[in-house]
Amino acid sequence: LISCAPEMLESLKEVYNYGEQISVDTTIVPSAATNAHYTVDLKCGSSVSYNIYNSFFIIPASTEKSVVVATELLEPILDNITDPCFLRATFGSEVASSNSFTLSNVIDVTGGLEFDTLNPENTFDISGNAITRSGLPVDGFAELFIPALDIYSSTVISNGIFNISLLLSPNVKSGEHNFTVKIYNTDHNSRKINFGSYYGTFTVNQVLKGVNIKVNSESVKPDSEFVFRIDAVDQAGDPIIRDINLVVNQPKGIPFIKQIIKSGEDQKMNFLLNDTPGYWSIETDVDGIVGRKLFYIPESNTLQTSL
Repeated sequence: LISCAPEMLESLKEVYNYGEQISVDTTIVPSAATNAHYTVDLKCGSSVSYNIYNSFFIIPASTEKSVVVATELLEPILDNITDPCFLRATFGSEVASSNSFTLSNVIDVTGGLEFDTLNPENTFDISGNAITRSGLPVDGFAELFIPALDIYSSTVISNGIFNISLLLSPNVKSGEHNFTVKIYNTDHNSRKINFGSYYGTFTVNQVLKGVNIKVNSESVKPDSEFVFRIDAVDQAGDPIIRDINLVVNQPKGIPFIKQIIKSGEDQKMNFLLNDTPGYWSIETDVDGIVGRKLFYIPESNTLQTSL
C-alpha cells in the first residue's frame, strides 16, 4: 500500500502560486516484499506529467517507509497551466494520488490613496497589500505608472505591504488622472512569475498662477474698435476661468471703466475723437494677482462741426 498521511492531505492547498514549494509526507506500506523505484509525479490535466521524486527502495511486506517529497513549482513546463494538478505516487504495482489543486500566477492587490485630491507640490501617497492567490504575502516589486503626467516610480514589497510616495511638481497638469500600480515577484533567475495590478484615479486642482493681458493693437486710433482679452492661467499654463476685476484708466490714472468680466472672453471698446490722447492702462485683479497693460491713443487732428 502506498498511502498519503493525513498531514499530507491537509498540506495540499486548493491553490498554489508559481514559485511556491510543496512538501508532503508520504508513507509506503507494501502488501508484499517489494524492490522497486518509488516515484512521485506532478500531473496537470491529461498532457503534463513531471517527475519530482525517484528513489529505489527494498521494503519488506507490511513495513512502513516514510518519505518526504518536496518540489518547487517553477519549471517552464508548468507555465500557463490552467488544468487542475495532483501528485501521483507509484511503488511497484501500487499507486496513490493526492487531492487536486490549481496553479496560479495571480497576485491579488488592494490599495488606497492617502488623498485623492491634491494641489501642486503635494505628496502623492499610495499604499496597499499584495497577496498571492494561494494566500501568501508577496515579497517582490511594485511599479507606479501615471501616463498623463509621465510619472514612473518603483519600490520593493516586503511581507505583502507596499507604499509609494512622490512629490508632485509645481507645474503639474490639473484634472483627473489615471494611475496603475503593477505588482510582481520573481524567481531566482529574476524571471517574473506572478502578477497583479491596482487601478485608480486622482485629481489635481487648478491653482491660479498668472494673468495675461492681450490686446489686438498697442496703439488705438480714435473712432475705432479696441479688442483685448484677459487670460488667467494655472500652474501648468492652462486656461482657468475666473472673475476678473477690470479697470481701464485714462491718462493720469483717471478711471474710464470699472467692471467684473470673465477670463478668456474678448472685450471690445470704442473710443471717440474727443477721448483723451496718451497712454491708457488696463489693470486687473484676480484673487490677489494683479496685471497691468498700457496702450496708446494718439492725437487726432480732425475737425468736427455741427449746426
